[in-house]
Amino acid sequence: MKKNKWFIGIVSMVCLTILSIVINQNVNADPKPLTPELKSIKNKMENAIDYYKHAKGSYIQTSSDGSVRKIEFEVNETEQAGSKVKIYNTDNQLLRTTISNHRQILIQDDVRKTYHISPVSEPAHQTPGIRKQMREGAPVYIYRPDPAAPGDSGTVSFPQALAFWMDEESRNFSITGSTKILGREGIIIEGVSPFKNKAEKYKMIVDEQTGILLHFEAFDSKGNIALAVEVTELEIDAQSALTQSFKLTAPEGYVDVTVHEKLIK
Repeated sequence: MKKNKWFIGIVSMVCLTILSIVINQNVNADPKPLTPELKSIKNKMENAIDYYKHAKGSYIQTSSDGSVRKIEFEVNETEQAGSKVKIYNTDNQLLRTTISNHRQILIQDDVRKTYHISPVSEPAHQTPGIRKQMREGAPVYIYRPDPAAPGDSGTVSFPQALAFWMDEESRNFSITGSTKILGREGIIIEGVSPFKNKAEKYKMIVDEQTGILLHFEAFDSKGNIALAVEVTELEIDAQSALTQSFKLTAPEGYVDVTVHEKLIK
């Protein structure tokens, strides 16, 4: 009887040792590399401005506090980069207008009737290399400047910030399907947010060809929507718009609150 107990004890120890080794191997194992499909769509989101020349459309953005905004945008990513963005509230009141000519950006407060001019970062059509770096134990994300300076509408036209939600090391995301939105082929991506914010899980639909965002929903721990974006109109590379230029003109009746800047016409 004692021999049986002794034998059983040895077998148990061996099993526990093997199990411990397997668990440690799984924990310490490097995650599998991204599939070509995952790598492709993440790259397009990080560099969407390389995959189209002109985009025009509108989308509805809903925040966790229930506020809703309608954003209309037009973006030109050619050598004559520029953009025009208008933001409305639920009553269709124009709140803010921004116009960029790739050198400067004009920002209008359409409620207070003021405007100011700011310089735009130097155009940068080259990718910045590695987009995530570790500094002092914390991740730092490298954003690529957009010569068109689309401001708010960059969430849709250049969703590199959302691409950072798709963490390659933790593999916290996956492609769960495909669908069509506004006649565009969309890739459905679902995952867990790597950031400590209100959102814990998310679902997004990204244009397969360009990396432009078509739909986004972020959910908090209770399943409530923390942020939602729904593209309602989208036109990409329409021939009539490829030569669109954006001129900065001081809006009539508005007060110039620019400090030490001159309007470039």
